Amino acid sequence: METAFFYIETDQPAKARTEISAISILLDKPLPALQNLPWTTPPDSDIRSRLAEMLKSLDPEQYAELYRQYYGTFAHIPSGTDTIGNEREGQMIVAVLPFQMAITETTWWQYNLFCAATGYPQPEKPGWGSDGDNPVVNVSWYDAALYCNWRSQRQSLRAVYNIDSLGQTRDEGWNVSFDSTANGFRLPMEAEWEYAARASANFEYAGDSLLQNVGWYSNNSGSRTHSVTTKKTNAFGLYDMSGNVMEWCNDWHDSYPNGPVKDYRGPHDGFSRTLRGGSWLNYNYICSVAWREYNDPWADEAFYGFRLAQD
Repeated sequence: METAFFYIETDQPAKARTEISAISILLDKPLPALQNLPWTTPPDSDIRSRLAEMLKSLDPEQYAELYRQYYGTFAHIPSGTDTIGNEREGQMIVAVLPFQMAITETTWWQYNLFCAATGYPQPEKPGWGSDGDNPVVNVSWYDAALYCNWRSQRQSLRAVYNIDSLGQTRDEGWNVSFDSTANGFRLPMEAEWEYAARASANFEYAGDSLLQNVGWYSNNSGSRTHSVTTKKTNAFGLYDMSGNVMEWCNDWHDSYPNGPVKDYRGPHDGFSRTLRGGSWLNYNYICSVAWREYNDPWADEAFYGFRLAQD
């Protein structure tokens, strides 16, 4: 069933049809509607959705599990006010509007589906491998933005990132603008990220005062990533907001403005993008919910990853 799901989601309808037919025969659940699809035309969202419905009808529970595996689950983050940042770099009171946030970091399963569907190059695999439910690594901010746009397109949503890469390699830098009116997927704002990580609690780490309970870091990781659901969640049901991989945020990096800010979305431009959460490589203090990191948007490291957000 997973093979059929993969063919559907990577726009290979003829192969998907063959797999679905075989499953329907094995389960003795004939699907005559398979004969009515226009297999000689290019795949479109209608064909994809019809194939998905057929596959779902054969085993709804397994289909739901595959969808979760490849597209993840989101938590509702309620509106609220909190103080973010740290005394060393400055703090800011923020009022955050409600939004949705992926409960896990984007996995290899999820990112490789994007690569297979679009032909985009896969990230370099680290020496320890790329287990499917471990967070994807070696991805830049640009890679994450492209993935967000693909996910938006997959669900018929308007893409948040307008990306102009004409004549420029990723390492030279692309021109990217943010459409605040779009309803698609995006990276979390830095203020949203820390607000969600704190979850209205006064812990140093996301969900606990002891990092080993909620995160993979230098003392317990074995110098590698781990499955995204193996540690305790915070109060919002989010995994790995401390440790495992550092997560790209949407914002350019800069000092925080003075005074309380509502719906803070960072500076309009800059040179480096913000990263949060610490990783398997880092000491405990870098995994604090208040710690800030930043790097060039084209940078990719074996401890950089990301998770999705949506208004």
